[in-house]
Amino acid sequence: MAKIKTIEAPSKEELLATNVGRAVNLLKGLTHNTLTTYWEIGELIAPLNREYGDGAIKEFGQQLAIQMGKSEAYSDATLYRALHFHTRYTKMHLQRFANANVSWTQVT
Repeated sequence: MAKIKTIEAPSKEELLATNVGRAVNLLKGLTHNTLTTYWEIGELIAPLNREYGDGAIKEFGQQLAIQMGKSEAYSDATLYRALHFHTRYTKMHLQRFANANVSWTQVT
């Protein structure tokens, strides 16, 4: 008769190490996605601001809120931060920031 091999549950330390490592990877991905999203929003705002001035950014925020189903516009301050972020950094910086665990709020 063949022996049945028992599988031991991982220890608390093993579970912590594995799951914390996975969480770190997820959060780094989230950080990178947030940085990329705001950088690309800045890229979308740049020509509007260049051609039509500050009023276009306010209108962009209002229309974006409508499309996203929000009750109030995206703040001008956030949109200006996205514009500044886009004009100050290249896309190459985004990966460096994410690798260094630098968040959107730390960069802007």
